[in-house]
Amino acid sequence: MTINDAFSAANPQEAAELLLAAGVSVLPVRGKLPAVASWKTFRYTRMRLEDVPYYFGRQHTGLAVVGGPVSGNLVVIDLDGTEAVERFRQQFPHLLHTLTVESGSGVGQHLYYRTLEEAEPIRLSGFEVRSKGHYTLCPPSIHPKTGNHYVVERNSRVMQVDNLNDVRDWLQAMRPTPEPVPAVAPVTDYGAFNGPWVRAAVMSELHRLRTAPEGEQNNTLNAVSYRLARICANPHSGLDRTEIQTSILDAARSLSHRDGLRATIATMESGWNAGYKRPVTIPEPRHRRR
Repeated sequence: MTINDAFSAANPQEAAELLLAAGVSVLPVRGKLPAVASWKTFRYTRMRLEDVPYYFGRQHTGLAVVGGPVSGNLVVIDLDGTEAVERFRQQFPHLLHTLTVESGSGVGQHLYYRTLEEAEPIRLSGFEVRSKGHYTLCPPSIHPKTGNHYVVERNSRVMQVDNLNDVRDWLQAMRPTPEPVPAVAPVTDYGAFNGPWVRAAVMSELHRLRTAPEGEQNNTLNAVSYRLARICANPHSGLDRTEIQTSILDAARSLSHRDGLRATIATMESGWNAGYKRPVTIPEPRHRRR
């Protein structure tokens, strides 16, 4: 099974099943945005085949591939616009003979590679190297603005390369030199000022989840999600909801492997939704500067 086979599928659900069989992590999307909460867990865990109908069996759900080690060091070079396509072709003719997808915009290309060394993500106007932590819409998804399908333009095998350092260096050389930014006095809000307490509370809860005995993992996941949601709900905590939920799922990885990601997310969200309604009071720091 290959990525090429998946990209010729009739619908996103079928394509997702074939991509998983090819060792590629997939993500359901609506438009260009993830259609699942805490999508970042798919950066390190591929969904189970039996969960595909749940995520992709809905109307208007598109499909994206997730780059990086979870997909066998899959890397996508995104060329946005005809000028970017032409410049890349002139600079790297030896990298053109690989699986290439025409963007649904009609003026861009996605070139697929597998690398022996993990590629460093980089972005520049018109150019982007997408690897670990990045996703890319793929066939047979529909571009949300044009209504056109993403389609295979060159049906070559995905090229295997040692690395893409030459592409990285070329893009970095094109970066404009940033103007110096004058120093400003830091603005410290209540949460940031009391960051040590917040960090300690978060680390303690995540440790509790990682070390939970096997028979208590579900209850511990629910309780930890509840307590961390209460902290996150305080506007002065300085916490990002998506990042905290991703950390929770990472700490519950063994539970996801046993019960499946879908069930684990459901347990987390049950505790989270209850806790988020009751923001915790962050205690005053012991020594507050005046």
